[in-house]
Amino acid sequence: MTAAAGTRRLANALRSAVKKSDLSVKQEIIAAATLAAGLAGQRLRIEDFGQRFGLSAEARAAISRELKTPRLAQERFNFDVDEFQSVIAFKSIELSNGGTLTAPSSDFDDVFHQERIDGVDGDVRFSTQGRIVNEKLKPKP
Repeated sequence: MTAAAGTRRLANALRSAVKKSDLSVKQEIIAAATLAAGLAGQRLRIEDFGQRFGLSAEARAAISRELKTPRLAQERFNFDVDEFQSVIAFKSIELSNGGTLTAPSSDFDDVFHQERIDGVDGDVRFSTQGRIVNEKLKPKP
């Protein structure tokens, strides 16, 4: 399998698994995807991806379910960072207050600083700094 085809298959499986999973599995898969650039040029299988990043059995199963056949998880390919980032270019977080934070997936944690708020179950505070370069209005997805 070519580097581009294998990497694209992995990235699409990750993206689909995130859409269909509960929050804890989403967070696991997204954390691994954020670290994926470190795999540049390495030969791996989709099955290896979950093992390398210590994903739970539930997260690995969610990824496998998104493949057309189970054997695809066994095919080896060289990981192509550019191809991966073309499929998984941005990370977004939706907050309970209606806000959405979006940044390039590889830079998200550098763009937004996240802080847990003590005494408030599950609440976090995000902060960032920068100049406004554009504004948009978008239709509901």
